[in-house]
Amino acid sequence: MDDAVIRRYLSAPRAVVLDIIARNPEITHDEIAAYWATHAGPSVPRQGKSLPQMTGEILWRLVNLEWVENRRGHFRLTDLGVRVQTVAQSDRC
Repeated sequence: MDDAVIRRYLSAPRAVVLDIIARNPEITHDEIAAYWATHAGPSVPRQGKSLPQMTGEILWRLVNLEWVENRRGHFRLTDLGVRVQTVAQSDRC
């Protein structure tokens, strides 16, 4: 997957979840949603109740893109996911 394709599939919420997983390897769905709720910006109060569902949908997509791996309910970045996160970080600079 080249950088142009990565950028096509990368969204701000997906980048947030990738960052959370990178900081907390082997994190669960519920832990991701809780971390997002406590560490995210001003939009979270508006989305707070829907964060668990949003997290589940984003994780499903990240697993299908092969950016994240689910091992018995614990998520971690794949090698491709690490590359995606690197692209996302370079775009933010």
